[in-house]
Amino acid sequence: MLAKTKSLKCARCETSLDRLLNARDFNQESTREEFSYFKCPSCGCISLHPTPQEMGKYYVNNYRPYQIPETADDLQFALSQIAHRLELITQHKTSGRLLEIGPSFGAFSLGAKNAGFEVSAIEIDPMCANFMNTALQIPTDCTPDTIAAIEGLGIAFDVIAMWHSIEHLPDPWGVLEACASKLAPGGLLVVAAPDPSCLQFRIFQRYWVHLDAPRHLYLIPARTLIGAAADLGLEFISCNTRDLDGRQLNRMGWSVSLNNLLGFRNPRTLFRRICSKLLTMVFYPIEVCANQGACYTIMLRKPDTDR
Repeated sequence: MLAKTKSLKCARCETSLDRLLNARDFNQESTREEFSYFKCPSCGCISLHPTPQEMGKYYVNNYRPYQIPETADDLQFALSQIAHRLELITQHKTSGRLLEIGPSFGAFSLGAKNAGFEVSAIEIDPMCANFMNTALQIPTDCTPDTIAAIEGLGIAFDVIAMWHSIEHLPDPWGVLEACASKLAPGGLLVVAAPDPSCLQFRIFQRYWVHLDAPRHLYLIPARTLIGAAADLGLEFISCNTRDLDGRQLNRMGWSVSLNNLLGFRNPRTLFRRICSKLLTMVFYPIEVCANQGACYTIMLRKPDTDR
């Protein structure tokens, strides 16, 4: 039985949280600390409590800002990797104002700018924000207060995109509400994030790569995010776990999570690579048929008052 924690309430539905598991930073090994995650029995959201005060020290090794390129030309390969994201957007919008929240070094933002969108961004990391402002010439607000930054923008947006950033935010529901208020009629909101209701998490639990303690503060099930967006007046367009991002993150989920579970120090261990490929092959049909992929991309729309 999970222990009920009366002092902690779900930020979404005010239900008392259940203690779920303790985890440490298996992915980056930035610390040997243990972190506590809790689950809401009503909406299924998983959240970390308490939130560490100095999050910056956990963003090391493979995390930004250590992969920032030197010039915009250095982003050519990255642009090819995000082309499918732009295609998803341009099926519905081919121009207009676009805001990206959590762009890292800005590959998607640059691709959207090249495609004809008027792009701006909000980014917490100073080095990434500086690169975007100077090298990419994309106006980027560098701040840890995402909600205040969104609310301070004096314009409405035709597209707001959050590619795997909402799970890092201390108040995802406040950010979602701020985004909904800043969408123009007919505007799109795209959110990509790990799904804690997926098969991989049920198997690996604390070792799941997309739990990513302590950097991921909230893991929100797709159905819960869609429901919260509907409460804010946003229409559901699609939810996909089988796009290019989804397939790549699924393979990563099996491979790195197995590495975390077995404790291999060398991620290229032949045995691990063989096992992860077998797991991917065995469970792929289940993940596809039941929409049980590790990560989702959800597209929402603000109703057009002229329709």
